Amino acid sequence: RADGPIGGGGQGAEEYAPLARGRRGRRSDDDKSRRETVLPLTIAAHGGRVGCMCLRQAMGASLNSEVSHSAVTAACVAGQVDALYYLLDQGNYDLDAGEPTALKAACYKSQVSCARVLLKFGANPNAAERGHRAPLQIASCTDDVDMVAVLLDAGADLDATEDLGGQS
Repeated sequence: RADGPIGGGGQGAEEYAPLARGRRGRRSDDDKSRRETVLPLTIAAHGGRVGCMCLRQAMGASLNSEVSHSAVTAACVAGQVDALYYLLDQGNYDLDAGEPTALKAACYKSQVSCARVLLKFGANPNAAERGHRAPLQIASCTDDVDMVAVLLDAGADLDATEDLGGQS
């Protein structure tokens, strides 16, 4: 459980606690700075607390790629459009990095508004790593007609298939 002015043990703290731990939930000494940076910003993004994210940055927290991926994905999962805009305006986030990508997280949770923002900022509607589904496949599996329409309007490939090492 995250305590302090940012996390406060509030909404999302338990959901993102594993991000602050090493493998199999064990904490290591190397995770101290990660716990102090990734977890509070992720919780703030999940809760839509833009002011808290600004404060963390003013206190020296950087939005490097690891922190940004975690926070942007958390904002998408929770449908926090203002927090998402704040993070993306910082300009140091690769929208197609990581698995799941932020766009896929928005698709899984049917966060159409977040998907629109991500696409506006240049997310690839066809981004899929080997063995993983493309955003359009996720939206189709969740029967989210609005998300499918947004992805198709952004150029999602109707003929994309899951790349599972030769299986389809």
